[in-house]
Amino acid sequence: MDTTGTCKYCGQTRAVRVPKDSPEEVIDETATAECNCPGAKTARKVENFMDKVVEIFEDIPEVSKLAQEAIGLINNNKIQKITIMPIDGTKVTISSNLKGQLKITRERKIKKEVTE
Repeated sequence: MDTTGTCKYCGQTRAVRVPKDSPEEVIDETATAECNCPGAKTARKVENFMDKVVEIFEDIPEVSKLAQEAIGLINNNKIQKITIMPIDGTKVTISSNLKGQLKITRERKIKKEVTE
């Protein structure tokens, strides 16, 4: 069904196509997903990034949840960078650069030491 929804970031209304009897929330979410305002674009970018985080941490869901919370804080300019060191021996760094681009790194260092 064709109807009108409102972007939750800029308030712009737009024609959207949704299933019949869709609640207002779904209509507005669809309008937001199709909007090209900076807020909607940022929300899509963060949502895509969150999906990648889930993939990276599929073996440690608790760290995935913590990383997603950290991304929210970084995206809202509360923190610039966070490092998480899970028990599996990896090091996770999540950060944002001056352009607002999000970056996540998960690395495992292998150290071999021999003593006599």
